[in-house]
Amino acid sequence: MKKRILLTIISLSLVFVLFGASNLASAETKYYCNCDKGNRYFNLDSCNDCTDKCAETDEGVESCGGMGHTEQSIELENPLGSEVSNPNILIGRIIDAILGLVGSLALVMLVYGGLTWMTSSGNPEKVKKGRDILIWSTIGLVIVFASYGLVRVLIMNIQG
Repeated sequence: MKKRILLTIISLSLVFVLFGASNLASAETKYYCNCDKGNRYFNLDSCNDCTDKCAETDEGVESCGGMGHTEQSIELENPLGSEVSNPNILIGRIIDAILGLVGSLALVMLVYGGLTWMTSSGNPEKVKKGRDILIWSTIGLVIVFASYGLVRVLIMNIQG
């Protein structure tokens, strides 16, 4: 049950990262204005709306869009950086991050297995437990990096 919930959370997060940010970049142009007495209004459709908002508070318009009464669009920066221009780069970064986490986890497990073996005080069960942790964490690490290498070689050969 916990695995299913965790898998659902990870899947939804990935979907948001891949498709949620693109909706932000395609937002409609919105304007902001400053009224004479300091009231500010954001996400207005035009500078005419700015005049209406300032008139509601008996104030004149000091600026709209930041430059007098000229309309100016607001641009959103890519939150992932300028290098991420397509999904392939994003997926590559996610894979690199996951491999980093797997490597860190393997290091922790190797240290834990070694400590378990060293602190066994000759107890055969603890010695076996520590040795098994070392063996299985090494096997897991080899499998993960071998599969990454195999997939990378296949993709490079397919792309030419």
